Amino acid sequence: MNGKCLEYTNECINKTNNVCSKCKDGYFILEGKCKRCEDKQCKICLKGENGCIECQENYILINNKCKEKREIHCTTISKNKCIECEFGYELINDGSCQKITIPTNCLYLKERNECNKCNKLKLGYDTLGNIICSNNSIIDECTIITTSGCSRCSIGFYLNKGKCLQCSSNCKECILTSTNCTTCYTGYTLNTITNTCISVGDLKDKCKVFLPSEGCAICKDGYYWKDKNCYLCQEKCETCYKSPEHCLSCNFEKGFYLAESNEGNIKCLHNSTLLHCLIMNKYGCEICNEGYYTFNKKCYKCQENCTKCSNSIECLSCDEEYILKEGKCINFKLLNRCIKSKNNKCIECLGNNYEVSFDGTECIYHLNLFIIIGIPIIIIFLFIIIFMFSCFLIILIIRKQQQKKIKEATICEFNMKKSNINFIVLNEECGIVINKKEIDFSLEKDEPFIPVNKETRDLICIGNKKSKLLKIQFSTKDQLDKYEIRTNPQLITLKKGKAVEFEIFIKPLCTCSLNESILLVALDMKKGKQFNCKINLNIKTEITSHLDYDELKEEKQIGEGSFGVVYKGTFRGKTVAIKKMKQSGINSTEIKEFEKEVAMLDKFRNEYLVHFYGAVFIPNKICMVNEFCPYGSIQDLINKKPNNCLSLKLKIKFIIDGAKGIEYLHGNGILHRDIKPDNFLVTSIDDNVLINCKLTDFGASRNVNQLMTNMTFTKGIGTPAYMAPEVLDKKHYKYPADIYSFAITMYEIMKWGPAYDKTTFKYPWSIADFVTKGNRLPIISQIPDWLYLIITNCWNPISAKRLSISKLINELSIHLNTNE
Repeated sequence: MNGKCLEYTNECINKTNNVCSKCKDGYFILEGKCKRCEDKQCKICLKGENGCIECQENYILINNKCKEKREIHCTTISKNKCIECEFGYELINDGSCQKITIPTNCLYLKERNECNKCNKLKLGYDTLGNIICSNNSIIDECTIITTSGCSRCSIGFYLNKGKCLQCSSNCKECILTSTNCTTCYTGYTLNTITNTCISVGDLKDKCKVFLPSEGCAICKDGYYWKDKNCYLCQEKCETCYKSPEHCLSCNFEKGFYLAESNEGNIKCLHNSTLLHCLIMNKYGCEICNEGYYTFNKKCYKCQENCTKCSNSIECLSCDEEYILKEGKCINFKLLNRCIKSKNNKCIECLGNNYEVSFDGTECIYHLNLFIIIGIPIIIIFLFIIIFMFSCFLIILIIRKQQQKKIKEATICEFNMKKSNINFIVLNEECGIVINKKEIDFSLEKDEPFIPVNKETRDLICIGNKKSKLLKIQFSTKDQLDKYEIRTNPQLITLKKGKAVEFEIFIKPLCTCSLNESILLVALDMKKGKQFNCKINLNIKTEITSHLDYDELKEEKQIGEGSFGVVYKGTFRGKTVAIKKMKQSGINSTEIKEFEKEVAMLDKFRNEYLVHFYGAVFIPNKICMVNEFCPYGSIQDLINKKPNNCLSLKLKIKFIIDGAKGIEYLHGNGILHRDIKPDNFLVTSIDDNVLINCKLTDFGASRNVNQLMTNMTFTKGIGTPAYMAPEVLDKKHYKYPADIYSFAITMYEIMKWGPAYDKTTFKYPWSIADFVTKGNRLPIISQIPDWLYLIITNCWNPISAKRLSISKLINELSIHLNTNE
């Protein structure tokens, strides 16, 4: 080129006369060489910065420059041109995408970037005509607006591009266009060829339903149909068929009613043909004038003197002075002895022995029953009253005499001057005297103590030495809770110089010593003055398990549970544990359970059972008094003292002492049913004393021999961790169930902690599942082999193979002596 040879480059793909005539895409020819287009995305370009005329694939040519589609928010490209923009942008003339304003809550756009669907709101227009998404959107003449716009227009309008436009005149409903009618207004019919509505002329006044095409389908009343046209019926016809005189119904408004000829054809007659008719209807006469009745919708005259009848032979009411009898009208004068009538009935008869019948149609003869029957009945009634009154007086007299005899027999009243009793003056003013100032109930016994819950009698003589008449009775305190007391007689009236012997009965309700007084009340009947005198009451009862709460002294609270509160206290100089029941919310079932436990404790006395002193049964003071064990239960020791504080010998002694308590119960036919460390109380931790612990808590205990009808128990009683498998399975169980519970207790005493680790057995039912599947706890270092063997024999899954309590004690004693 220019007389020089130029090196051929790879960008040139075609040359002529040693000059490049065509370059690769992205290059242009300059002075015979291929130069790179300034826009690297340009495929074909011309010289200069704005020389790109075609871009690489997937690029858009805008103003001779190549742009990426995401750069201008384009989604679809064709031949270097954007044909579709992203949501929210519109395509403009230079081929780029321009951001537009999108209505709030709009989901889709349509042509001209107008909103096509809203998000949950209604698509419509605001008052200025702008498209909006709102529940307040409006579209004129639209009846249903949805998220996509109008879906149904009012009658007379059709839907076109989201708006409701009016149909042409006479067109009731149309679709697609205003002239494409589907139904027409009254007076017009639809031309099915042109889909337009055309007038039907005067047929609109005669036709009720038009045919889809021209003509009538159903005529109005008063016209009949023929050849798609309607013709007028005769005046008498309300509706007619095929001809003007062939009536289907009659024109009642114009004075015609429906009748039927002999041939069975319906015909219409004028109302003037209905004679003596009061009220008419479309079928004839409904109600006739007085003296006439209806038959086949016509009126016929009733019989003579009849004002109202149902037919020709049965009258319902008659003229005055006539009586209605059996459907006939009869003059009252023709009735025998009838002298007056009213409302078609005879109301008065001639003669005293005649009276009007129930239906008022005749006079009936009758006897005067008052004279024949009434007077004799009255006489008999008076005689019965006199006889009964006489009997009452006789009985009253006899009763008074009997009461006098009973009083003489039960009340010992005597003359003081004729007796050898030494009386003591109790009150000088009224002159009341007694034979002793103290009542000690020593009359019928040699012992100094009287029984509990049983009446004891004493006598005292009281006399009237001065007053004319004294009324005497004894008075005691209200609401006595330690004893019950009564006297016989309760009340007596004494004349001057007379004396009476009173019986005093006392029933102690608990073991107690009483030194108090009762009040003798005397009323001077003449002066109306009352005198109160005290008489000493001094008794001592025998010792029983029914205790006097005043003898209990509480020192301090030592425990509390669901049953109540336990106090340390004293009873007659001895340290005791007082178990008081909670008074709030106590029910009859809990009282019965308390009484059962007391009865059980009172019945059995043994050195290996916690000694039972008795109980208080007085309401609001119910409690139980037991031997006080200073160390609490074995469970309390486990909780408070470390394992190394107690020797092996002492633990074995705990086990043996507890077993001996169970042995005593089993020997007396008693199943404890709640064996656990909580129910063994420790009396001493000196392993050289005779007894170190005792069995307690017999609230769940039951006598096996008293339940032989059931043979065994099935109710699950006790604590789940100590329950035998047969108890957990709700099977029958007896003594071996206590042996199993004692095996778990022995395990815990030796381990000095709970048998079942809470990290392994989180829930009570975990223990139940473990036991009922035949599993048992493994041996631990704290338990000697010989003792674990005994425990194993005590929790054997087969209850019959478990050790008896006597054999268990024997084996434990042998090993205790060997270890010593």
